[in-house]
Amino acid sequence: MSFTDAWTAAGDVDAERDDNTDPPEPGLYDVTLTGFKAFTSKSGNEVLVVDWRVAAGPQTGYEWTQLGGFKSEGQAKAAKSMCSRLGIPVADITGLEQLDQAGKTMVGNYYEVEIVQKGDFRNLYVQNRVHPGAPGTSDIPDAGGVPSQEELDEAKAQAEADDKPGW
Repeated sequence: MSFTDAWTAAGDVDAERDDNTDPPEPGLYDVTLTGFKAFTSKSGNEVLVVDWRVAAGPQTGYEWTQLGGFKSEGQAKAAKSMCSRLGIPVADITGLEQLDQAGKTMVGNYYEVEIVQKGDFRNLYVQNRVHPGAPGTSDIPDAGGVPSQEELDEAKAQAEADDKPGW
């Protein structure tokens, strides 16, 4: 297929939203983690790419991509905090490839996230991981912080034992 054919076949685009990087309007959302990549770009930058989809509520089906990096301590801290809230054992991560593999194991999980408007930017904060197939139902005991690896393993085993459609 030529560029002209492919370009025409792509149809109309929303001029207000042509890049799929904006989270939805500020608020709380039950979302699914649909993709996770940590890699070094061709230009040598270490990059984190996280894909989300709203799983329940009026915005169901809305998808966006969150981009992050590691060029500064602030960027790394934000990425590490988010990864921890996803359930990744961040203390055990020693390299980008290891982060990539650990993040991929979280794909398909549901989370409650808060979108907050700060100036021109919308920030995403992971509030809770929720039970697969049941947005709004936590599968991790509230231990007053980041769950231990044992709690994560137990929650994952419980989720796998539940015979729910879609898992």
